[in-house]
Amino acid sequence: MTIDHQRQATYAAEDDAFEGTDLTDRARLADLADLAARVVAEPWWPGPAVVVRAARADSSTSSARCGIDAHDDVEIRLAPCGCTVATLVHELAHALVGPACGHDAFFRRAALDVLAVATNLDAPSRRGERHVAGLRDAFAAHGLTVAEREWPDPAGFGSRPGAGGAPIAL
Repeated sequence: MTIDHQRQATYAAEDDAFEGTDLTDRARLADLADLAARVVAEPWWPGPAVVVRAARADSSTSSARCGIDAHDDVEIRLAPCGCTVATLVHELAHALVGPACGHDAFFRRAALDVLAVATNLDAPSRRGERHVAGLRDAFAAHGLTVAEREWPDPAGFGSRPGAGGAPIAL
């Protein structure tokens, strides 16, 4: 078993970046599942298909689990307390890079890219780089590096300001 040395620092950076923002507001599971479907439907997404489900009612943790084959769907289970855009972004980042990365620099690159897409799909509520810059700064403040991306740049697709997209209620 591999020890994920950067897990706690990554969690702390996410907490610092998202505390007090609407990304930590509770959302309906159906809305988060729709958001996930829209993120992974974007042309830049090279990862597997993703299914979002509720975790057990008594669960306090959310998770992303993949099948044995690299092409299997990833199942994201959101705990009742984890039904937030921030948690969904975290779990989608795991789906993008796979379980071997843990919370390493590639995971953090994925988190920044997923966040950029998730917060810029809809014209009325686009946030530009606001949340992405906050998370990037929080990673740096915690001494965490971000890897170069090994997938297409999402800025060239629907996540860029000015791109289309149907509204989603969060």
